[in-house]
Amino acid sequence: MLAGAVAAADGPLATVTQRFVGLNDVVSGAYSPPDVQVAAGPGYVVELVNLAERVWRTTPGASVQEVRTTELGAFFGKVSDRLTDPRILYDAPSGRWLASISDVDASSVLPAVSTRSDPTPAPTASSRAALHPLQQAWIDVQVPHCGYCQTGMMIQAADLLATTKRPTEAQIRTAMNGHLCRCGTYPRILTAIQKAAAVMAKGAK
Repeated sequence: MLAGAVAAADGPLATVTQRFVGLNDVVSGAYSPPDVQVAAGPGYVVELVNLAERVWRTTPGASVQEVRTTELGAFFGKVSDRLTDPRILYDAPSGRWLASISDVDASSVLPAVSTRSDPTPAPTASSRAALHPLQQAWIDVQVPHCGYCQTGMMIQAADLLATTKRPTEAQIRTAMNGHLCRCGTYPRILTAIQKAAAVMAKGAK
């Protein structure tokens, strides 16, 4: 169940998309990255465009079958027609789906993360409530500006905190060095990672 998001598309994506007719095709290519995003995981493909989220079930040697379509406002629990730059990724190590979208009206990014590897159940208000400390810190500090780089930033930050419980500022800077932010929100990224690390360290005691 997709609940509130972050991570990376799995290997089957390239093969699946050869016979994949998604939302973007229905409107004759009206959207282009980052307005349309597709990610593949074991047995499923999930697509986000600015209007909707669609889940597809895949079977080896068979066509892709649509399972569910959800309007993105309902998906993220936000009544707004100014949602943009969706992201959808599948994180193989955790077996979870991660998503985010920019809310232009609120100048913020709305996250979502699945509670399991099966993305077919529709999201609920209760499932959206549980955020990872890193996600919550990203929101509290209001890290994103345009949101374009945030998925990669959060994945890298999550990997750092998974291996280094209390990273120093130098360790954070080194770990995040390969990711570029065209809006220059690096100070906020640093602050958010430090905030999340403190919350995670406190919870581990």
